[in-house]
Amino acid sequence: MGIRIHKEIGWVITDLKKNDPRVNWEVVKTFWSKTEKDLKDFQNWIKEQDKTVKGRHGMNHLSYKIDEDLRLSSFVFYDEERFKKTILIGDGWANHTRWDDDIDYIEDYLKRGNGKKQMGDSIRILKDGYYPYQQFWMFAETGEYLYPVQRCDGVFYFGSEKLNKRFKDIPQEELNRLIVPQIPLVVSDICEFFDVFIDKKTKLQLRPALATYWS
Repeated sequence: MGIRIHKEIGWVITDLKKNDPRVNWEVVKTFWSKTEKDLKDFQNWIKEQDKTVKGRHGMNHLSYKIDEDLRLSSFVFYDEERFKKTILIGDGWANHTRWDDDIDYIEDYLKRGNGKKQMGDSIRILKDGYYPYQQFWMFAETGEYLYPVQRCDGVFYFGSEKLNKRFKDIPQEELNRLIVPQIPLVVSDICEFFDVFIDKKTKLQLRPALATYWS
């Protein structure tokens, strides 16, 4: 435990195991030592990818601006003490990682009935994603971008005859497995440039999440 409530929005693999062979642990456990030069090299790599690779979906905002408050550690978050089975890949937006202010801490303090912290360490999966990536969907097995698709109150709606024909006879429960929030290009690039996973396809298993922890 610690004295500050930390919150991070990012992407996790939900079934990650301790010492999972899918992960390049040498990279993950030493990511805190990355330097500003690593960040600049990453930015230059993004720009080169944008020029030479066809079919890159969306846009990686780090190619044109790096927030002054951005912490390199927010790219790949791993805390062996608290989350031995969780790696959180950030998206590079500085406002998607923060720690409590005085009001947050006081509110938690006032809720304590037995002297224990009210808010505990947790990972919550965000089934509909989060801003600015909400309502962007992909086919889970291949990463294929699916459009136009909307999800409202847990039900998928397809805005084209082609997609409707493809998925209309599939039960919603199965659709929830097949159709998942699309991985932002920035998260995909972080995984690839820094070799977070042994197999590049592993990144398709990432899902959006909110991590809360004391430190």
